[in-house]
Amino acid sequence: MSQSAFERAIDDFFQYFDRDGDGEITITEAKQVLRVALMGSGETSPSTSSSSASQEQQQQDKKELEKKVDQQVKILLSKADFDHNKKISLEEFRKYYFETVHSGVEPEVMLLDIQNAIKILEEHNIQKSPRKCVSPLSAMTVEGLCIVRIAKRSGGAGAILGQLKLKLRGTSTKEQKTSASVCGNLKGMPADKTYQI
Repeated sequence: MSQSAFERAIDDFFQYFDRDGDGEITITEAKQVLRVALMGSGETSPSTSSSSASQEQQQQDKKELEKKVDQQVKILLSKADFDHNKKISLEEFRKYYFETVHSGVEPEVMLLDIQNAIKILEEHNIQKSPRKCVSPLSAMTVEGLCIVRIAKRSGGAGAILGQLKLKLRGTSTKEQKTSASVCGNLKGMPADKTYQI
């Protein structure tokens, strides 16, 4: 899966949360969306019959749902509200997802979770909201490290020439610049050289 496809999925998902399209997810917006997502996922399913016992059950189910919604909003804010202003910007939303992937969760798993959540929201008539304002992104950096061993084939056996550490640093700015640093011990290549992509 390409990083751009993952970024697009994150941006689309953000629009489901940002109900008024102002570029930030408020606590109220997060609660509205998470309430629908939790009900739609089957984690809670309020009763629909009309007896007094059922009305009590409905009240209990509603309280339980609100408790779960509040817990999920607290978790979301603790992980994605990096500037602690009780709102989540698109930049913070992206950073949260990229840090989650960087911590070891496969992007394909995250993408599947996003797609499942969107499906539930759409089944309950929650649609993406149009963006009123798209703020220019400040530098958001995602880094990764890849070690590549390079071998030379000679007579069926490979002799390892060395290994490279490839450090990718992707910065989201208006210019969309990405740099790659190559460091390592490889014959015929400078040990520390930075390339611009």
